[in-house]
Amino acid sequence: MNITIDMPDELAYTINEPQQSLMQKAKQAFVMTLLAEHKLSISQAAHWLELSVYDTMKLAGQQHIDLINVDDLADELAQAITQRTVQCH
Repeated sequence: MNITIDMPDELAYTINEPQQSLMQKAKQAFVMTLLAEHKLSISQAAHWLELSVYDTMKLAGQQHIDLINVDDLADELAQAITQRTVQCH
């Protein structure tokens, strides 16, 4: 699938960056948005951006994107505590 972004010539002139650079920034913004919405995993985002998982995590951190869904983590912890309590009895 290809996604196209229309940019007015005067905006492109004002930005004054090569088209490839703008395309990479748009791709990165899109992938980071999907990552923030928990629609992509870190490894999927890294693959799509052609970065290492470490560099993708670093980029996400720079953009203040939470990589762990706190609600999911709380549920998993509660479940683990419940299982451990049942096993101990």
